[in-house]
Amino acid sequence: MIPVNSSGYGDDWLESDGRQGFGRWIPVEIHFKNDTDGTDGIIQTWVDETLIIDRHDLNFGVDYFEQFGVGSNGNAAVGPPDTCVGIRFDDLALATTEFADFVDDGNGYSRIGLINHIASDIIPPVRSNSFPTGELNADTTAQDISLSTDEDATCKYSAIAGTNYAEMTQFTNTTGTNHTTEVTGLENGFTYNYYVKCQDNATPPNTNTDDYAITFNVAHTQSVANNASSSSRNCFIATAAYGTSMAEEVKILSRFRDQHLLTNYYGKIFVNMYYQYSPKIASYIRQRDWARAVVRLMLKTLVNITK
Repeated sequence: MIPVNSSGYGDDWLESDGRQGFGRWIPVEIHFKNDTDGTDGIIQTWVDETLIIDRHDLNFGVDYFEQFGVGSNGNAAVGPPDTCVGIRFDDLALATTEFADFVDDGNGYSRIGLINHIASDIIPPVRSNSFPTGELNADTTAQDISLSTDEDATCKYSAIAGTNYAEMTQFTNTTGTNHTTEVTGLENGFTYNYYVKCQDNATPPNTNTDDYAITFNVAHTQSVANNASSSSRNCFIATAAYGTSMAEEVKILSRFRDQHLLTNYYGKIFVNMYYQYSPKIASYIRQRDWARAVVRLMLKTLVNITK
């Protein structure tokens, strides 16, 4: 059993009888409560699972401090005077110091090395300040998208939610805390979602597992009321399903609209409703392969009938 002593200054320390020669071990557990309010802290020390030090009046200030030591005193009748060894803790937010393996110095005494460990970074970058948001002007075909991170990072994006970081497209300007890239091929009346993941420079690196969405839409060229009279408007859902407005199936459906729907009152009402609601539906479809396949299957019969 190792007794606990208190000096007149209120410091607790441990004392054991005799020197600790090679091969003799004193297991010491040190418990820190690190969520203090900044004035009163707690240090508890356990030996062989027994609480022997329980301090509740420690000051965890922001300045350098040296609040704990464990050591053996070499000022005994036997043993060299340099056998005084210790372990000290400072700046707990950044590093800890622990015992290395005991080694025999040739004189039958143990010497203790010290190993410093820098606290590991295990938190991925925090993403914020997405741009753009809301509605862009009609006829915008290219746009810079950007975001910020709270640490240096490399960011990537995808138009498909849930894409693995390794399979995403890297931002053109990245590696710092501001990340920018250009996206092209934008069309009027569409809503666009770009999903971003970032990876910091830690070893090993920390990578976002969740998507950070940059969302915006491009305005229509004309009001919904006038859409029905425009034969040049896209078939949004068909274009999303087939991937391009130049697909033969899209051209067939466009001709059906112009020749059969826009030539009568009820057809115009249907087309107006289509232009009002189809852009959001098309945006959902174009980013999901399974949805595109389902819509193509549904449109196949209509395309064959209207050829």
